[in-house]
Amino acid sequence: MYENKNVKQLYGFQFGLMVVGEFITLLAIILIVTAFIPTNQENKSLLLVVGGLFAAAGFMLLGVNLYQMYLIGRVESLSGITSKEIDIESRGDDTEWFENTHVLTTENMIVGFTSDIGNRKFGQTAFRYNELKRIYGYNAKHKELGGLPSKGRYRIVVIASDDKEYTLSDIQSNGYVNANVIEEMNGIYEECKKRIPELPYGPENMKSRKYTFPYYVLMAGEPDHWYEGGDAALLLSDDIRKDVAESFEADNLIYGYSDKDAIVKTSMELLSDGNAEVTISYFGDREEDISDLGSYLEELFGVWGNGFEYDDRMVFFQKEWIKDSKAKKSRIKNIGFGNIRS
Repeated sequence: MYENKNVKQLYGFQFGLMVVGEFITLLAIILIVTAFIPTNQENKSLLLVVGGLFAAAGFMLLGVNLYQMYLIGRVESLSGITSKEIDIESRGDDTEWFENTHVLTTENMIVGFTSDIGNRKFGQTAFRYNELKRIYGYNAKHKELGGLPSKGRYRIVVIASDDKEYTLSDIQSNGYVNANVIEEMNGIYEECKKRIPELPYGPENMKSRKYTFPYYVLMAGEPDHWYEGGDAALLLSDDIRKDVAESFEADNLIYGYSDKDAIVKTSMELLSDGNAEVTISYFGDREEDISDLGSYLEELFGVWGNGFEYDDRMVFFQKEWIKDSKAKKSRIKNIGFGNIRS
């Protein structure tokens, strides 16, 4: 149905099974027909049994995957966007494919592709940009796995011009996927803002809370002394501040929170007073569900990373990390820092 190689790859498994089903069905027909050839009367029963088994397997594979291919071709759209239109749009130069969230942005539309074999969900959801009123993503609980904090899904939601809520993407989020969905969501939002600069992020009832945590700076050659407060801030360039802040959001650290589905967005800013200000945006009707979020974040900052290295300086968030690490002190004193963020 599609020329776009990314979309074809997404549904390649179902298409492959359909082809296998066709092959097995054809083989079953050949065996059954062969059984009725006069010269094969001695093997007639065996050929019919084997042919019947192959026919059952082939018809099942063919039928199930034909139906799935039918579901894949269906498009949920306010303005009647078709698969053919999406295919044509997907060949344009101004096209971005987001591999983990299965979202395609083109010059004129945004499309979410559902390919959930486990839950037997397939299809497409497409909008023209002028049909978007809001968009956001969040870590949803995985109901099938009991809503465990370490298991979940990442869901991207669109509020359309008809004021209804649509799911653009809903994927199982763990491992590699969990570490990349936030970056993809930000990329999707930026692509949308190119066409609708004023497009809001988040639900209409979104609220925010702010939390502050101190950060420290360690300079190469000074392993027994770290800078904090305003002195630490003076040692950081705008690029370093931005990089640390973006890392906090991209790492999707809120994923382990028990009520993570209450939270829409996290962000950080390294302030000039030596504190990192963390902003948590959440669904306005979930106030009680984030009552212990401050404690969670405090524990989080006690274990988050091993510091961020930039040439001759390092940014970190726990004094104990440097106090209890003589090996790191020796490394810093003898060879200095690298230029790669850890």
